[in-house]
Amino acid sequence: MPDFASFLDLSDPLTQTAVLPLAAGAVGAGVLRLIAGPGLGPRVAAAAAVIALLASYVATLGLPPWPPRAAIHKIAYVAALGCIVGIVLALLPKLRGQAAPLALAGIAATVIWLGWNRTPDFGPNAETLKVLGVALAGYVVLYRSLADAGDGQGESVKALVHAFGAGAIALIGNSAALAQLCFAAAAAIGGFLLWNWPKARFAYAPVAAFGATGAVVAMTLQMSMFTRASAPALMLLGVVAFADVFARPLQPSGGTLAPAARPIIQGLVAAVVAGAAIGLAHALDGQP
Repeated sequence: MPDFASFLDLSDPLTQTAVLPLAAGAVGAGVLRLIAGPGLGPRVAAAAAVIALLASYVATLGLPPWPPRAAIHKIAYVAALGCIVGIVLALLPKLRGQAAPLALAGIAATVIWLGWNRTPDFGPNAETLKVLGVALAGYVVLYRSLADAGDGQGESVKALVHAFGAGAIALIGNSAALAQLCFAAAAAIGGFLLWNWPKARFAYAPVAAFGATGAVVAMTLQMSMFTRASAPALMLLGVVAFADVFARPLQPSGGTLAPAARPIIQGLVAAVVAGAAIGLAHALDGQP
């Protein structure tokens, strides 16, 4: 059984992947809310999830070089830039109605940047279809997160499950570094989510939608381009974005416990979808 001191050791994988991002996400959200005040604070507190993910990235892989030398170096910059874009959108609410084009532009730019060195491999072939399929799933996840900006609880839960599922699929595909970062994203979002349950306090989108969820989507795209992680499983994982729709008939219609129960039910439904995607990844493991 690990002692308490091991949880403070930044070289320990458990600290890097779980303890650090969870604590940073929870503490950071409270600090940002306090600094930004009651007006802006609830809209930008979700930046803590992105900061926590970046802290885990640095603890795990070190500072990413500039210019980035590998696709995994670009993930940190995707998260940071996405967070900045999200903060701008939080400050300019009129732009938040443009969720569809913003999500599409973000996915397209990420695909091009991550896959720039593999341009000769793409064309009318199976490789291109695989990447486009994962990109479409990523677009759906990002779009739905941005479109439902007022649901801090539900979107946080779906984002957490999506990140954990992506990590498990990466692990099955022997992508340990990406798996660790996806699990760290789930922990960072979990730290932020502690503030949103049982009562919703802070918005998840657009800040964490672009920064944290955007980084996880970028990692699924990297998996599809550079690893043997299952593309069909990553596509199925995108269905997590509709967990709120599937959970609607199961939700309590009223009562004092309804607000606290709704995100739990959404999380359970999302977990079923993620479990199916992980099972598919396991079934397809080793197949060409």
